[in-house]
Amino acid sequence: MIVQLFSAISCSLFVLGNLLFTLFLLTLFLQTRYPLCCTYQYIDYGIPFVYLSDIALLLFLLAVAVNPSRRESFWRWLSGRRELYLAAFLFCLAAGISNIGALSKVAAWYRWFKIIELFLVSALAGWWISDDQKRKMRVWLIMGWGLLAPCLIAIGEFILGRSLGFQFLGEWRFNVRTPGISTFFWRGKTWLRPYSTFPHPNVLGGILSLIIPAIYLFRKQLLAGWAVRFLVVILAATLVLTFSRTAWISCFTLTFLGYVYLKHKPQNWPKYLLIFLLVSLLVFFLPSPVRERLLSVLSTDSLSLVRRWELAKFAFGLIKKRPLFGVGCNQFPFWMEKYGRISGTGPNWQPVHNLWLLITAENGLVGFLVFVGFFFRLVCSLLRRAGTEQVYLLIILFGFLMTSFWDHYWWTSQEGMMFLGVVLGFSLVFARSYG
Repeated sequence: MIVQLFSAISCSLFVLGNLLFTLFLLTLFLQTRYPLCCTYQYIDYGIPFVYLSDIALLLFLLAVAVNPSRRESFWRWLSGRRELYLAAFLFCLAAGISNIGALSKVAAWYRWFKIIELFLVSALAGWWISDDQKRKMRVWLIMGWGLLAPCLIAIGEFILGRSLGFQFLGEWRFNVRTPGISTFFWRGKTWLRPYSTFPHPNVLGGILSLIIPAIYLFRKQLLAGWAVRFLVVILAATLVLTFSRTAWISCFTLTFLGYVYLKHKPQNWPKYLLIFLLVSLLVFFLPSPVRERLLSVLSTDSLSLVRRWELAKFAFGLIKKRPLFGVGCNQFPFWMEKYGRISGTGPNWQPVHNLWLLITAENGLVGFLVFVGFFFRLVCSLLRRAGTEQVYLLIILFGFLMTSFWDHYWWTSQEGMMFLGVVLGFSLVFARSYG
């Protein structure tokens, strides 16, 4: 009787665990959050928050921990990926050392725990996906449906020029006239770039630029019907409205690479490079606000580019000052506030808009080399297996690489870090799928 009861409880926890991880994927892009302390902090990056997705992940972890068969399965899977926890241990060790001299201890150790969570998500996502073959493809669709509500909010914000009142989902309070809000000018009118539940339109755009190509690449395995087509239309429309240039370029490049691979199995890359360049010329026939926004990438007097360059110079200065272990996790904005200056009106205490410079400035050359080594080994493992799914993942990782040189949200925002964790976990599965 006791054995039967224990078996029933274990089965229930297994089903509950699946539901909880699905809930984590669905809430991953909501910014529903609760401050732990330091709400007085005027630099938002320094306030520790607990997110709804954190709670779902913790419950899933507990469901796995109390289920003996699931717990053993997880450890068995993880033991075959020693590079993951070795990289996690070394990076977190280096980051802990860098935090000793942090200007804001609370912000530093909060980001340190979030980095641990990033590697934990990689491990849990990889194990959960590998435990059931159908989940390998379904995970992209679940995250896509999780983006539906934020995308509908974004479309509503663009039309009305203000927030819609969904603060319980993590929406900010703003309108098109709020100082410092991101906008664009077209036909004599200022238009809002929608934020939805994200800290900036670029974050929403960057995630969409990877999700849309992923759904396109895996569409056959997803058995995409009219509902999935409707979802992709909403996601694509929202991507356009974010007016994120790097996200547009990334999405177009990844989709093009996927199309070439799927349709032609390329053997003559110069030919397809020419096609890519010719298609790129279509930018001159796009609607004027989109065309002007894309062409402004080439504008050297753009305030956005000036600020990025000034932040990069400050990052190089921090690297020179503390080359081995950096200034500490999540400390770049605090050093900017104390010692930095940036063009434009108002305070701009933000991280450098380059993921690799940010990691090097905050965690030093030691942290940089550990993370790059892990990423490089993962890419090489995917290249060695050279199956269709591996190529798909390489395309997605290339998109991550493209956007990482122009922004920091994969490392500083909850949505960016958790999404990166899922992608890394997915890649770990396919890096070991053959051989």
